[in-house]
Amino acid sequence: MLLSFQSAGVGPGATAAAALGVGCLLAIRVALAGPLAGVSRGQLVVGGALSAFALWTLLSALWSGSPARAMIEYDRALLYVLVFALLATVVHTSANLRLLLRGLFATMLVVCLAALISRVLPGLVTVDGIFDNSRLRYPLESWNGVGLMAGLGILLALHHCACDREHRAIRLVAAGALPLLAATLLLTYSRAGLAAAVLGVSAYILLARERNLIGGLLATTPPTIVAVVAARGADLLATQDPASLAASAQGRILLLILMAAAATAIGLHAALSRRERSPRITLSPFVRRWAAVVLVPAVISAGLAFAIADRIPQRALTQVSDAEGSKRHADVQGRFRNISIDRNDHWRVALDAWQAAPMLGNGAGTFELLWDRQPGLSPGPSIDAHSLYHEVLGELGLVGLALILLALLPILAALSRRIRGPDRAVYAVAFAAVLTWLVHAAVHWDWEKTAMTAWVIGVGGLVLGRTAAATPRPGTPSRRLRAGAAIACAGLLVVPILIVVSEHRLRGATQALLGGDCASAVTSAEGARTALSPRPESHTILGICALRSHRPTVATRHFERARKRDPRRWKAYYGLAIARAASGRDATALIRAAQDRNRTDQVILAIARRLAVADTPRLRKQVAAEAPLPVADRVVGDGQRFEIWSPRPGPDVTQVLPSGEALF
Repeated sequence: MLLSFQSAGVGPGATAAAALGVGCLLAIRVALAGPLAGVSRGQLVVGGALSAFALWTLLSALWSGSPARAMIEYDRALLYVLVFALLATVVHTSANLRLLLRGLFATMLVVCLAALISRVLPGLVTVDGIFDNSRLRYPLESWNGVGLMAGLGILLALHHCACDREHRAIRLVAAGALPLLAATLLLTYSRAGLAAAVLGVSAYILLARERNLIGGLLATTPPTIVAVVAARGADLLATQDPASLAASAQGRILLLILMAAAATAIGLHAALSRRERSPRITLSPFVRRWAAVVLVPAVISAGLAFAIADRIPQRALTQVSDAEGSKRHADVQGRFRNISIDRNDHWRVALDAWQAAPMLGNGAGTFELLWDRQPGLSPGPSIDAHSLYHEVLGELGLVGLALILLALLPILAALSRRIRGPDRAVYAVAFAAVLTWLVHAAVHWDWEKTAMTAWVIGVGGLVLGRTAAATPRPGTPSRRLRAGAAIACAGLLVVPILIVVSEHRLRGATQALLGGDCASAVTSAEGARTALSPRPESHTILGICALRSHRPTVATRHFERARKRDPRRWKAYYGLAIARAASGRDATALIRAAQDRNRTDQVILAIARRLAVADTPRLRKQVAAEAPLPVADRVVGDGQRFEIWSPRPGPDVTQVLPSGEALF
C-alpha cells in the first residue's frame, strides 16, 4: 500500500526501500524458522528464473555502458525475487491464499477510494496540474495504473461478495465497494483498465461457478450501473481543472450518489443473503466455451444500454455543468469508442533495439535513450516501451524474454491446475487476476510499477509451494544453517541500501539546487556520489553548481565524469557544451552530440541554433550565461518524462515543461 502512494513505486528510492524492508523480513523469517521443507520444484524453477533475470539485468551493464541504469533495474528485479522467496516460505493452503487475497482486496480498495476522493473532493488531496489532469491518475501517477487497480478491485470485490466462505461483514463491504470501484474505473477513462475488468470478471464467472454469484450480481449490478452513469455524467470532473468551483459542486453531488449506491448495494446484498443458498452453477462445456464470447458481452451491453437510458443521476449533475465542460468531457469520453492501440511507436523502437542485438539486447533501462533519439514521436519524452515483453526483448534480448516468461507462466499454470474441488472459487479469482495482469502488462508498464506487480510474484511464491498435506513435518535446521541463510539474505541488501542513501541525498541536492542553495546542493551531491559512484546525476548537479559559480573548468570536469557514467544520455553533452561555451570556446560539436541523443526537446534545438551563430568568445559566453540548465526530471502521467529547467541568469525559478518553447 505504501508503494501505491509513492507513485506506484516507480522511483528507484521507493523500490530500494521496499526491497530493503522485504529483505529484512525474509532474513528474520529464515533466521527464526528456517522453513525449507515446503519448497517445491515449481518454486525452484520460478525462483531460479527470477534470480537469473535479475543477474542478467545487472550483467547488461557490460554491453550497455550504463551501469547505474542496470543497477536500478536490477534492484527492481531483486525486490521481486525477495517477495517470491518470502511468500515461498509460507506453507501453501487455500486459507493462506484466501488471506492474501483479502489483504490485496483491502489494499486496492483503499487506493481506489483515495483516488476517487481526490476527484470528488479535490480540496482534501492536492494533485499538480503539470500533466493532463482530465483523467484520474492519483495516487499511481498513471490513469492506466489506477484503471488496472480498479478493474482488479472489481474482480476481487465480486469474489468476496459472492463467496460463501467469507465472513458476512467482508461480503457486505465488498458489495458496497463495487459501485465505488466502478466509478473510479470510469473516471480514469482507461480503455486498458476497462478491458482488464471485463477480462477478469468474465474469466472468474466462467471458472468459479460460485453458489451465491447470481445473488451477488443481482444485489450489486443495479447500484453499480447507477454509479457508472453518475460518474459518466460528471462532465466537469473530466476536465483539466477538476478543482474549480463548479466541478467541486458536481463532485459533491456525485459523492452523494455514490454513497447512496454503495448503501443500496449493501442493503440488497444483506436482504438477498438471508435467503437459502442457490444451487451451485453447473454449465456444460459448450456453454462455458461460448459464454465469454456471446453471453457475457451481451449482458454487459444490455446493462450499459439500460444505464444510459436512465437519466436521473445525470439530471442532478447537469445542473452545475456548462457547455465547454461538456465538450471537453465528450473529447475524453470518446476514448472508449476508439479501439486503436497507440503503442506502435514504443513497440517499434523496442523491436528495432532487439533486431540490433537479438540475444543480449540494448541493456537494462536504456529504452529512454533509444526513444530520445527518435525525432517526431508522440507523446513526447518517454521512459518505457509500454509493454513488458517488448521492453525486455529490446533491452535484454531473447535471453531476458525467455527468463521472464519462465518466471511468470508457471504461476498461471499452477493456479489453473488447482481450480477444482471446494476451493475452486479462490483459485479461480487468483487465476483471473494473474491472467488480467499478464495481458495488461503487454500494453502498459506494469513491471516498473512495483505496487502493481509485487502481488503477482507473491501469489506465485505461495501457490507454487507444496500443499500442507503434501509437506512433510519440517525438521529444525541447525543454528549455523539458519544464521548463514540470514546472512546471505542480508548480503543481497547492499545494493538497495546504497540506492536508498544515494536517492535520499540526490533528492536533497535537487531541492537545494531548485532553491538556489548551491552550497547545500554540493554537499548532498558529494554524499550521493560517495554512496553510489556509478550514478551520473550527482556529477550533473555538481557541474550545474560550478557553472552558477562561474567555474567552467570545474563544470567541464564534472560533466565529463557524468558522460563516462552514462555515455548515451544527452544531459552530460548539453552541460559540456554550455561549460565549453562559458569558456568562450566553440561548442557546436558537443551541442550537436546532445541534440543527436535527444531529438525531441526544443531547448537543445534552441541552444544549438544560438551557438551555431555565436562565432566570437563574447557571444558564446553570453549564450552560456542565458542557457537554462536541466536540474532534474520527473515521470508523470502515462510514462512521460518532464524536464525541470532552471533559467539563467536571475532567480532560480523552475518550469516543468515537455519542451522549452516557453523559455525563449
